[in-house]
Amino acid sequence: MISLSKSINEFDRIRNLERIAIDCYCSALQSAEHYLVVVDSTDAESTRDRLREIQGTAERSTDPVSLNESRGQFRGVLRDYQQRAHGQIGRLRSDLESALVAMQSVADSMAARDDDHQGQISRELIRLRAVTAFQDLPKMRDGVAAAVQGIESCVERMQRENQLIVAQLCDEIRVLHARVDAVSKIATLDPATGLLNRQQMELCIESAASPDSTKPVCLVYTAVRNFKLLCHQSGRQTVDVAMAALGARLRNIFGSEFQISRWSDDEVLALVPGDPARAMSLSKQAALQTPGTYPIQVLGQLRTVTLKTQVTFLERRTGESAREILHRVDQFALGSS
Repeated sequence: MISLSKSINEFDRIRNLERIAIDCYCSALQSAEHYLVVVDSTDAESTRDRLREIQGTAERSTDPVSLNESRGQFRGVLRDYQQRAHGQIGRLRSDLESALVAMQSVADSMAARDDDHQGQISRELIRLRAVTAFQDLPKMRDGVAAAVQGIESCVERMQRENQLIVAQLCDEIRVLHARVDAVSKIATLDPATGLLNRQQMELCIESAASPDSTKPVCLVYTAVRNFKLLCHQSGRQTVDVAMAALGARLRNIFGSEFQISRWSDDEVLALVPGDPARAMSLSKQAALQTPGTYPIQVLGQLRTVTLKTQVTFLERRTGESAREILHRVDQFALGSS
């Protein structure tokens, strides 16, 4: 009787610890959502929604072991958002500073001929220099738009007076607009490999596996099984260069018509909509051609890295939603690891 009572007490203690573990995990998700730095309001809100979805799943869990299923997704959401935030602000600031140098030379060339116009351009350049110190991307964009509007108004008055300077200034404005637009495009890529990041691939899968689409959807999953050992032996920088070489080899196999992403640190995922037979054939090529040695350049030195890869073919099941496909990929990744 005493033994039974002890067993019941121990069982209650374990269940209480499991509930505490789940509550701590949910608190971590709430903190991640609350302290998310807003670089782009739309992107930040989308990331918060995804964190809330993971939190809802965790709150409904009755067993902490089931939390492992969302571990990769949680890590991927935060990793992708951090890279996009740092990349957007850093690239935009660098591009603005480059544009300022070019536009300053235009303003200086005007000084000897037109003090009035040169003064207005100089004021707008001062405004742009202040913009480069902002940490908030929407404020940076608003500041750029205001400065460009002021420059364009000046350009309208200069058109009949100095056509050569007008043409040069218009070119610089177009370059500035193009660089601002390029920030959003570059933010969809993994900086180390140049492949799509996880969030962008999820959007591609959602589009390909929409409810009204009957087109077959196949995924080719490639994992580097000696990733952690290589990081320990050669360092993260060397391994990232090796992952970039792996991405290049997969692009040669799949061609430019299919989307390829860095799904996680040691995983690459290719989306192959259309003929399943062709997707299966490509997965077999990847299985044969991705393992082996990769010659890479690290800090100006030629090195050779050996990658041990595992390639798996996944096909969309009848009626399977994009969310279910993504869940199955994560389940497979956790199980196979």
